[in-house]
Amino acid sequence: MERIFYISLGASLCITGIWGIIREFIPEEYRLFKKGRKEK
Repeated sequence: MERIFYISLGASLCITGIWGIIREFIPEEYRLFKKGRKEK
């Protein structure tokens, strides 16, 4: 039971870490453009 919890915790930390790195590389304009498309 504990092992599953640690695996899921590690996976979620990896995902958030990867997204943090991706956000650093993606320019602000691109992010705003994507948000505008979602609203439509």
